[in-house]
Amino acid sequence: MNAAISTGADRLWTSPYALTGAGVTIGLWDGGSGRATHQEFGGRLNVMDGSSPTNHATHVGGTLIASGANPAAKGMAPAATVKSYDWLSDITEMTAAGATYPGEPDKIYLSNHSYGFVSGWNYVGNSTRTWEWYGTGTGTTPIEEDFGRYNENARESDALAFDAPYYLIFRSAGNDRLDNPAAGQNVALSPGGAAVPYNAALHPAGDGNYRSGFDTIGYNAIAKNVITIGSVTARDLWGLTAVGSVRLRVERTPSGLVVSPATAVLPVGTAQQFSATLLDQFGQVMPDASSSILWESNGGGSVTPTGLFTALSACESCFITARHGAVSNSALVTTPPGQASIVFENLSQTYDGTPKPVTARTSPENLAVIITYNGNPTPPTAPGTYGVAAFVDDANRQGIANDTLIIAPVDDFITWRKNFFSENEETSGLADDLADPDADGHTNLTEYALGTHPRQFTPRPAPARDLDGLSFTFTRPANLPGITYAVESSEDLVVWRPALLELMTPGATESMRARDPLDTGDPTRRFLRLRIIRE
Repeated sequence: MNAAISTGADRLWTSPYALTGAGVTIGLWDGGSGRATHQEFGGRLNVMDGSSPTNHATHVGGTLIASGANPAAKGMAPAATVKSYDWLSDITEMTAAGATYPGEPDKIYLSNHSYGFVSGWNYVGNSTRTWEWYGTGTGTTPIEEDFGRYNENARESDALAFDAPYYLIFRSAGNDRLDNPAAGQNVALSPGGAAVPYNAALHPAGDGNYRSGFDTIGYNAIAKNVITIGSVTARDLWGLTAVGSVRLRVERTPSGLVVSPATAVLPVGTAQQFSATLLDQFGQVMPDASSSILWESNGGGSVTPTGLFTALSACESCFITARHGAVSNSALVTTPPGQASIVFENLSQTYDGTPKPVTARTSPENLAVIITYNGNPTPPTAPGTYGVAAFVDDANRQGIANDTLIIAPVDDFITWRKNFFSENEETSGLADDLADPDADGHTNLTEYALGTHPRQFTPRPAPARDLDGLSFTFTRPANLPGITYAVESSEDLVVWRPALLELMTPGATESMRARDPLDTGDPTRRFLRLRIIRE
């Protein structure tokens, strides 16, 4: 609890911060593991390498995360979790565990290392000697080269921190400033050496007196990319002292952004609200920064200052990007063509000799549409039934529709004439049954009966002779009222006999064959005609 108070961590437990370390995992390396079964941990300390528990590691673990089962023992982050290791393979284990990017799963973002290598005087406290000297020289002017020296250990820590930029390493400054032999204590002037009584006038000064105590940090604690923690002693003019801890304030720096959702499929015409969460250098969520987030898209639509994206055009792979200063992240968006509906008009029309296209309305309006009639883009003219298919011709919309166009034959000859002739032309006789306005050899009555145009040239059917006899084919509107079709055959153009009229292809417009089988009379001289009779 004292550590939490001295660092000010206890002030973060209550409103408006309410920070207890919940959801945070801390790495702990020490001379052994913390005792996982301790009442203060409640299952939140996990031994990662099978190492045995030690008092020091358990103490450090409690300083970090003790829950306060004993209120005096409450740690700085009482709801956090610890992954505990011994120090034997610390660099290798830290390299594997350290986070390299925001939100990296199963990684740690900070760790504690309350240990270091022996330098200067080292307390032994056995029966033969109390202290051993690890420095260079045994007189009153020795040096300890490892104090303040940047060596391979410090370089290893810096390289690790550089390669894992979202992993923060906390190291202890050590307690060397307290390593000060007292006069007369047995000391060894080299590790394992013979014991001699300590005399400050003859032997190296204590570490706290060496260079006035300002040069007592070495090895990993010297690294530039770690945070080294030490305690201080304050002394006033009258010699009174107070010993306490350094209060360290770490400024939170925006280091990552999480855009949600990370991917989206938005058909053209739809919208999606995106949000951005700002992360600090530890991968923790920072206070709401939505007002300082800048949004942009590289295609597919537009995005508002609040992150609302509207899909306006088709895009297979577009990005919605959120920026906060130098930090940015993006979501992948696919905007396929949106749906459009098609409604046909003019599906029921009456034959008048002109093409009969249908029209199509779309929603959204005014989209280009391609229409086919029985698979042909040319609108039909003749009476009949036609399958109509349409699809939207637009890069950003898609839609299809199918229906049926019916071109009805004219119900009677009188109506048919009015469709093709003016009143004056009817009065002049140009519209009479036997008149031939286009001079193609077909009378108006014949044009009506065959479903052809009286003002446009219509070729005569071509006769054919084969094993079936003498024949020609023609088309006519089915079930034309008031009209009789008679096929006749003759050898002399005087006497005419009935011949065969055969249906070849049924439908609204029928394909017919007029045929004389040539099974009587002289087959070398034969005439075949189609006679139209209006009732």
